[in-house]
Amino acid sequence: MKGHTLTMISCLAAPWDAQGDVQAPDLKSTMPLSTSSMVTLCQSVHCLKSLTLQQLESVADWFCKYTFTRDAVVFYQQDLPAQTGHKVYFLLQGYIKLVKYSSEGESTVVRLVSAGEFFGLTSALSGSAYPFSAEALTSGVALTLSAEHFLQLIHRFPQIS
Repeated sequence: MKGHTLTMISCLAAPWDAQGDVQAPDLKSTMPLSTSSMVTLCQSVHCLKSLTLQQLESVADWFCKYTFTRDAVVFYQQDLPAQTGHKVYFLLQGYIKLVKYSSEGESTVVRLVSAGEFFGLTSALSGSAYPFSAEALTSGVALTLSAEHFLQLIHRFPQIS
């Protein structure tokens, strides 16, 4: 779907690899957010609501904020998480449909993701191909967290798992 993108607009952690290349090909621009702004965004995620302000501040730099347009594809069925940075997605605004396509091109909506929910976890942790595509039904905003940081997060704060 040309013209529809997922754009990282802010990240406290560097979005570049060791060679200085942007990790995801569809990144348009980056603008750092303050820790307090990122904490405010994190407080919108259902599974993070039990964390204190101090706890959220200690992990805020692990998250990146993305915006997406209607019809943007976050990831495609059969993409490998390594291509997108092994990310777990936390939806703040908008709706994402998780859709599975058959070899005949027929589609089945597996799940509708709404604000406060997360998706992409199983593939991000296992490294296996995504079993479905994630497509935006509306424009919106998401936070991402690397699989490595997700594991550290639930290890430090088991109450969120």
